[in-house]
Amino acid sequence: MSETHDDRPACFVIMPFQVKTEPATGRSIDFDVVYRDAIRPGVERAGMNPMRGGEQLPIGIIHDQFLQQIVMSPFAVADLTTANANVFYEFGVRHAVKPRTTVGITGNDKAIPFDVSYLQAVAYPLDAMGNLVRGEPLEAFIEALATALKQRAHLGDSRFDPEPWRETDSPLFRLMQGYNVKIPELPHLRSDAFIAMANSQSAVEREMDAIRERFIAGQLSKDDAVEQLDALADRLLASQWPNLVNLSQLFITYRAVSAWPQMLALHERMPEVLRAQRVTREQHAFALNRQGETTKDAALVAEALKVLEDVKERFGADAETCGLIGRIHKRRWEAARKSGDITEPAHLEEAIAAYRQGFELDPRDYYPGVNLCTLLAATGEDGKAELDATVPVVRYAATRHIGTSADYWGHATLLELAVLARDAKAAQRQHIKAVPLIKEDFQPGTTANNLTIILDNAPDPDALAFAVPIRDDLVARARSA
Repeated sequence: MSETHDDRPACFVIMPFQVKTEPATGRSIDFDVVYRDAIRPGVERAGMNPMRGGEQLPIGIIHDQFLQQIVMSPFAVADLTTANANVFYEFGVRHAVKPRTTVGITGNDKAIPFDVSYLQAVAYPLDAMGNLVRGEPLEAFIEALATALKQRAHLGDSRFDPEPWRETDSPLFRLMQGYNVKIPELPHLRSDAFIAMANSQSAVEREMDAIRERFIAGQLSKDDAVEQLDALADRLLASQWPNLVNLSQLFITYRAVSAWPQMLALHERMPEVLRAQRVTREQHAFALNRQGETTKDAALVAEALKVLEDVKERFGADAETCGLIGRIHKRRWEAARKSGDITEPAHLEEAIAAYRQGFELDPRDYYPGVNLCTLLAATGEDGKAELDATVPVVRYAATRHIGTSADYWGHATLLELAVLARDAKAAQRQHIKAVPLIKEDFQPGTTANNLTIILDNAPDPDALAFAVPIRDDLVARARSA
């Protein structure tokens, strides 16, 4: 990423995040990849500082701080591809306050909703599967987006445009020009404060990234990493209006270093608006469960399960929530199996049911899928038919994800599937690819644990001997299994 300079104007990016399905075509589009490889380079080429709404604030609510980012950013880019309701709400807010500094983009210029179909949108190249088309088409989009943003910088400036009302990208301002309504201007001091906040936010993000990267690289001890993150938390929370974006990122950065008590402490200090969101609640349950496992405190694990069940009731089931529930039951099954407890079959059944529900809700999410496969393998012949039907779907989902955004979990999933298939070469290949992508302390330990389940339940352990050194290597890399 280009260095963030203090004098660059902010450009707020209004778009979905993660993978979304386009209703008009059925394509699955990874908007994180679109942002990283298409939008962000175009904004930076225009000499602007990109700020992504979905990336920075994945909490599903419009509040004062988020509206401030939409309203006060000098420039904005809005992705209209999937006609996402949140995107169009934010797009409308932007058009209500800014006459000419918002650029629309789309991955499908044939399916722009009627109400904004007359607006010129810069199209980025997607193939029939929803993947970015690389090479010249992508480079052309990046250049076109940068050009459009630079043009917006001149519109309305009397040095370049003697008739500022002549050009506008806001349908509201086009309608209102007959009433001689003046363009509303934000107070200078508030604008300066926003620019300072945007630059501070970028600086805090870089600080957290540096701590996490140094820790994963072994250049920073866990105690030192936690101490630095604690200092950062105190700094953020000292503000009368703490930056919710940075707080949500700090929550996840504590997770990256397996600092479960610190995650729980930060959760208690967060503003209620942030604690109330689904993502925050899920990660709170994640931390409760991990801390309960670490301290062997069954009450914390039970509390984690209660939080997740409440999330399902309030927000509805999804793959992430079901996957987290499945993990709790999976660990209970492992403990019961080790102690010879008669509840072992019941815990296994509940874990399988949770992972199955999560994968059925979203077959693109390979996390519940691969865990379902691991546990089905543990049932022997009883689960063989479902296992044989599920493995190809999980493999396709993970392979497709890696094709657009390679990360640890994608390769770890293919590693586990290769072990289940007794494919030593594929397992070793995925192991080599996964290790450099470790971003969080608990990742290799999680994979090692799943490999142990596969090895312990294999009908012919000798056929999986190749997986033992892979598992042992991952154990060695996991500071907190």
